[in-house]
Amino acid sequence: MLGALEISRAGRPVSLPAAKQRGVLATLLLQANQKVSHDQLIERIWDGTPPNDARGALHTHVARLRRALGDGHHDARRLIHTFNDSYVINLTPGSLDLSTFRDLTVRAAAAQDATDKADLLRQALALWRGPVLADVPSESLHREEVPWVMEERLRAIERWFQLGLQLARHDETIMTLKEATADHPYHERLWAQLMIALHKAGRRAEALEAYRTIDSLLRKELGIDPTQELVRVHSAILNDDPEPARILDETQSGPPSRQVLPPDAGEEPDTEVSISDGIPQQLPSGIAYFTGRDKELKALDGLLRGHDHEASPPIVIATISGMGGVGKTTLAVHWAHRVMDRFPDGLLYLNLRGFGPGGHVDPGTALELLLHALDVPAERIPARTDARSAMLRSMLARRRVLMLLDNARDSAQVRPLLPGSHAVVLVTSRSQLRGLAVREGAHRVLLEQFSPAESTALLTRILGPERISAQARAAEELARSCVHLPLALTIAAEHATCRPGSSLKDLADEVRDQRTALDTLNTADDHEASLRAVFSWSYRALEPSAARMFRLLSLHPGADVSPPEAAALAGVTTPEARRLLELLTDRSLLERTTRDRHRFHDLLHAYAIERSHDEDSETERTTAVRRALDWYLHTADRAADFLEPTRRHFLLSITHVPADPPVLAGPADAMAWLDEQRANLIAATTLSAEYGWHALTWRLPHVLWRFFFVRGHVSDWIDTHLLALDAARNAGDPRALAETMKNLGFAYWRSGHLSEALKHHTRALVLDQESGDCWGEAKTRNHLGFIYDRSGRFAEALDQQQRSLALYQEADDRCGQGRALIGIGNAYRQLDQHAASVVPLKRALAITREIGDRWGESLALISIGFTYLATGRHPETTDHLHQALAITRETGDRWGESLALIVIGFTHLATGRHPETTDHLHQALAITRETGDRWGESLALIAIGFTHLATGRHPETTDHLHQALAITREINGMGGDGLLEEPHFAPVHGREAVISALRLHTRLQLALARKDALPDPSPASS
Repeated sequence: MLGALEISRAGRPVSLPAAKQRGVLATLLLQANQKVSHDQLIERIWDGTPPNDARGALHTHVARLRRALGDGHHDARRLIHTFNDSYVINLTPGSLDLSTFRDLTVRAAAAQDATDKADLLRQALALWRGPVLADVPSESLHREEVPWVMEERLRAIERWFQLGLQLARHDETIMTLKEATADHPYHERLWAQLMIALHKAGRRAEALEAYRTIDSLLRKELGIDPTQELVRVHSAILNDDPEPARILDETQSGPPSRQVLPPDAGEEPDTEVSISDGIPQQLPSGIAYFTGRDKELKALDGLLRGHDHEASPPIVIATISGMGGVGKTTLAVHWAHRVMDRFPDGLLYLNLRGFGPGGHVDPGTALELLLHALDVPAERIPARTDARSAMLRSMLARRRVLMLLDNARDSAQVRPLLPGSHAVVLVTSRSQLRGLAVREGAHRVLLEQFSPAESTALLTRILGPERISAQARAAEELARSCVHLPLALTIAAEHATCRPGSSLKDLADEVRDQRTALDTLNTADDHEASLRAVFSWSYRALEPSAARMFRLLSLHPGADVSPPEAAALAGVTTPEARRLLELLTDRSLLERTTRDRHRFHDLLHAYAIERSHDEDSETERTTAVRRALDWYLHTADRAADFLEPTRRHFLLSITHVPADPPVLAGPADAMAWLDEQRANLIAATTLSAEYGWHALTWRLPHVLWRFFFVRGHVSDWIDTHLLALDAARNAGDPRALAETMKNLGFAYWRSGHLSEALKHHTRALVLDQESGDCWGEAKTRNHLGFIYDRSGRFAEALDQQQRSLALYQEADDRCGQGRALIGIGNAYRQLDQHAASVVPLKRALAITREIGDRWGESLALISIGFTYLATGRHPETTDHLHQALAITRETGDRWGESLALIVIGFTHLATGRHPETTDHLHQALAITRETGDRWGESLALIAIGFTHLATGRHPETTDHLHQALAITREINGMGGDGLLEEPHFAPVHGREAVISALRLHTRLQLALARKDALPDPSPASS
């Protein structure tokens, strides 16, 4: 059961292809040796839609299951036994993996020795082969039974994790946690445990990669941020905290879940009533298609705990808030019907129309309506609101009443309507009604969109299981297109019922197109069910400045926005922008993604775009966009100064200088801001190109290229610079064009596409020389030297770097001189002139330290370390590389970090310290794959291969070397060229292994260069 359902009897496997038979068996196994009722089995295998003769069909499935199992009537070891209204499966100990798992965990808990505990838990966890009953298609089984079993596994993993840390059994712990995260990809605590285990094992880069994996998964798949627990673990690992597990210890104990207590048996309503015998029963009818919301229903149930048993229970208030169309009223009415028997004195309902057409109901009118419902004669109702409020409290004193106040505008509208005691008040609103929570202690239920499973269930309830099962993928796409919003799903499904022959995929495509999304979901005959009407009710209630902000936010290029960006967009102060964002979030027109960032839901975004087109002039819209893009360029330019203080500056093309730019205190702040804003900066570049703002379009990528380089965002680097290239051409600025060409060419060099790299640098060199740009030519020749170095043309690389140095000296650029000297040293090393290599590298190190060029300093240290490695000076190699590693981690330079780790790995390989070699090289390999550094990945793979070769592990050797060859083929479609013809490599050790690995890597690069047939840069370069 602990995976796909697998059965064997008498040592032979039993095939059970019929889904319903697997459902019957799974249900019986989950309650092995206990009676399982016919009704429960029917629910499990038909998920609430049984056939007419469900019991007869059940007996048939059980009979077929018995035949498949060889379970005869006269078999002494018969498994399935029949009773009047139930079945039971009798199993012996050890015959079910779930029972064995439970037995082992109990024994582990009882064991005194930590090692014994760990061994027993390891055996228990090894029984798991994947998600429980992965091939049993029963929604109710997976909703109601499987989670409890999965929870047992998670508890066992928690104990195993703690013991693994205590006993330093890191490799075993990591293996278990990797399997668990594969089975539970959204379980953040498992990812936190995996990160900690990797960190404790010295595999810090893999730990950080794990965080990036779950962070990306949560944001892209679910649109949510990681929990604070996970963020704190990540921060601890970044800071090299030796004990990040304490964070999990601090957050391990959570509040107990509350239980709903049944009402007292035989409870009689109080007869001392000051109102007529007519008890109000005002609830609207329940919703036929109600689906899901289990978590929220449990939260509401929990409010009643103890309420029935107190002599004078206090008033209980709960608010259900969320965006329009998310199903607040549906949930409230459904829950009220579920618990109506708990309120013998009446059920009051009032629509306050806080966001509806025709204006909201004022508190005085609302009180009059409630008093009428309690049969108070009109002539007895006071004129003043406060007097009406006092009468309502008197009328409801000591009465167990449920009051549902629907669609409230704000706390002030609700507060006069509240009873004094005994009652339960449920309020729905698009506002979050924080005032009620603060002053009246209201419990808040924040309602979000449906989960994918809930969306599918709703569509199934409306359209029927046959249509959904026949178009399952289209139904999933329709749910995604409706952003899992219940009202949108209901309207879309109603459209589908009116078009019975149409494809759900066609409807999903219509909904997904945001230009027509609101029209598609608009119903002609029911204004209140129209999404446009739902959204407009919230929008029309906004103050003018908030409505304007709502419209202008639709023009923002990125996925989310913070107050400073919103301030720039709207041309207001940051405090005012923060106030307006909070107001819009409170009204559920925006949602909060992190503490200070907000975003639209897709359909609300489409509505905001529509409103902006209708209400804002083209001039105002264009000006707002330009203010936002100027803010991005201005701030990114300041961040780039911290990443590369000695960089070349171009005059910024800014129309609107930000009045209140964010404060960046240093390189760490700059890198954090760029990391956070990366997607928005790329979107800003694209939007700038669409507006035809050429000067802005090439400048934005220009200030970002160093960030892309050190973080390894090569695809972003290339994509933005292709836009910049067109913009620079249209701008007619030859120096801008040359600068963009060399930055783009360097991105191609980084990605291993040497012919593209050379092509762009060749063109840039011509422009540099034609415009007399000495500095530009120096940079181009420096890049050309690195391109020739990587292509195996080391003498030409040396020539280009020496020319670059002379030009940088002429331009009096100390930073550039340091970079050229590093290139000269590398070229000498490649030419086996090691003594000549050290001199320029030490000069480069001195210059970079003198001018504070941390990136250049780390590169110089790595290059010196590489040269010392080639000459066998291993202690000095290690010293320089660990200095470099510290700098790269300090500055966030992922590329430099991977390179330093690779050379450290080679050093350990040379000295025979193979476990440490493998550890460092695997860390480097993880980073190169994360950053798209194909050259570095190939080098790491070859180094790992030769490490395995040195230890006699030939299959692993062959696997890693062929992976390296595949990378080279992938880059340019080249053949093998006989590079790995030998069926086995002869074992090599120490320095010989390092030399052999580097030679093979060079051969791969030479083969690639031959494929590219790299030409000379141009006649002008001679």
